Amino acid sequence: MVKKRKSFSINKSLSKGLEETMHAAEGYSGELFVDVVPLERLELDPENPRELSISMDEIRRGIDSEDAQLKRKQSELESLSSLSKSISNQGLINPVVVYKNGDNYRLVAGERRTLASLVAGKKSIQARILDSKPNTLNRFILQWAENIEREDLSLWERLSNIKSIVSAYAKTHEKVVTRITAAELSDLIGISSSQAAQYKVVLQGSDDLILAIQEDV
Repeated sequence: MVKKRKSFSINKSLSKGLEETMHAAEGYSGELFVDVVPLERLELDPENPRELSISMDEIRRGIDSEDAQLKRKQSELESLSSLSKSISNQGLINPVVVYKNGDNYRLVAGERRTLASLVAGKKSIQARILDSKPNTLNRFILQWAENIEREDLSLWERLSNIKSIVSAYAKTHEKVVTRITAAELSDLIGISSSQAAQYKVVLQGSDDLILAIQEDV
């Protein structure tokens, strides 16, 4: 007997809200101005969890053939090719977000665009420059605003972003995560109250639901 797989339907409205989200992020980001930053002066923030394993130096110099993560890094490099071609042909449409760190700049949001620009052979990159290093909550909100633009962003990646925001918000305001309201979440990430309520329900859903979302069932 073939076991029937469980399936879950998530409302499409969970994917909306980009414009409102960008307005919400502006309230947390501090002063921003756009400039062109030399890529040789741009570095990844060690306190910022990374999505990819491949480093900027490995893109510049090549991946060590003895690297234990060689296949993964080669796959990541291949995944950047489409974006790098777009940057070569059309330029960078959406600047990355950085803050000044001594004579260099540290990346807050836009890891894929930065690495793809290196793959494309670019020497500089357009960046929104913050006047200071954002705190944890502000950083997660800025990353949410950046990530929501990605067409390939999965529901699980969205939920992970929101979970990080909610956790940081709860810690900052000394609140229990489960007691954060849909209205508060709506204000935080710039979406409607109904969308926020749906996200909240999914985040507090059963283990089966969370597992299905992780596995993209």
